[in-house]
Amino acid sequence: MEYEGSVEVKGVIASNFSVKAGGNIVVKGIVEGATLDAGADVILECGAKAGGNIKAGGNVVTKFIENATIMAKGSITSECILHSTVASGTEITVTGRRGFIAGGKVTAADKIRAKVLGSEMGANTIIEVGADPQLKIRLKELQKNIQTASKNIDSIKPTIDGFTKMLKAGAKFTPDQVANAKKLIEMNKTLNAAD
Repeated sequence: MEYEGSVEVKGVIASNFSVKAGGNIVVKGIVEGATLDAGADVILECGAKAGGNIKAGGNVVTKFIENATIMAKGSITSECILHSTVASGTEITVTGRRGFIAGGKVTAADKIRAKVLGSEMGANTIIEVGADPQLKIRLKELQKNIQTASKNIDSIKPTIDGFTKMLKAGAKFTPDQVANAKKLIEMNKTLNAAD
């Protein structure tokens, strides 16, 4: 389901269901394995679990996060985070009766506040503060693009060098061969400029 404005769901959003809204998404029941994408805030009066995937252009406010993935450009507030991947462009606050983060990976650009970090059960818990998660994702994409461009340059260069040597030696080429060589030279220039 896709909406331009805000959406309020009075019950549960079940597995494999998707809601996209230009404004806020407010859910009175549990988000269970569903996908939510809001241009503004996401407010879950219960919580998210079982593989839920939530993205907010603003803030996320929820009772609990369990085995879910949540990304917000703004802040994230919850009473507990369990075995989840949670990333905020500003801060994450885990307070209330439980106030714990256990298992998974929790990342915020500015600050993470919680009563308890980690678990006596030995769940691997990763906490990162000081880098905007969106920028880290973009950096990884750019690094991958640079690697691809470098491989392409390495594969094009021998062909261009061979063509240049043959041209200097007085070899004759068909118009198609000349056009292909020009394309490779242009591609090489573009890749080197991007690198």
